[in-house]
Amino acid sequence: MTLACRDEGISVRVQGDPSRAAGPVHSEGMDFEIAAATTDEDFAGAGALGARLVRFHHSLDAARFFLVEGLEEGYKRFLASHAKSEGVVILVARNKIDQQVIGYAYGQLEPRNWNELLDACGKLHDIYVDDSSRRSGVAQALLEALLNRMRALGAPRVVLLTAFANGPAQKLFTRAGFRKTMLEMTCELNQ
Repeated sequence: MTLACRDEGISVRVQGDPSRAAGPVHSEGMDFEIAAATTDEDFAGAGALGARLVRFHHSLDAARFFLVEGLEEGYKRFLASHAKSEGVVILVARNKIDQQVIGYAYGQLEPRNWNELLDACGKLHDIYVDDSSRRSGVAQALLEALLNRMRALGAPRVVLLTAFANGPAQKLFTRAGFRKTMLEMTCELNQ
């Protein structure tokens, strides 16, 4: 399912270079902060969570979603290499007490795509929160911060894909103003 975002209800401020966080975004009364991923620890934490996201999707449909060896290190390298690219936003949520990465979000500006009939936009590729930190506002804060950074970079909208079976994520996205626009379907040809 592809979702697109209506421009409403976002409250996290962006200061400085809009593609990078100017510093941590602290949420009043929250035990976490949101910041741009910049350190090896940030990318290692996000890579470990990204590996969990891959495994989750693979568990939903093993034929559709790949599963390879070395996910944690591979995802860490992937995110770290993309973080240097113009128009890419990679955010982490860190526990304020021990600075452990408890969530991350990854998005980037995308050009017009004639195959998808999609004009230039921001694309949210990943958002994932550690099980122990769910239902505490981390995902919402990451999403809001990423949307604000995409807006500051000039994206007129943000589009994302979410697993058809991932109802909690779809509820989060709907609350943030996303609407359903497309449905991905897969047909295995080697069966």
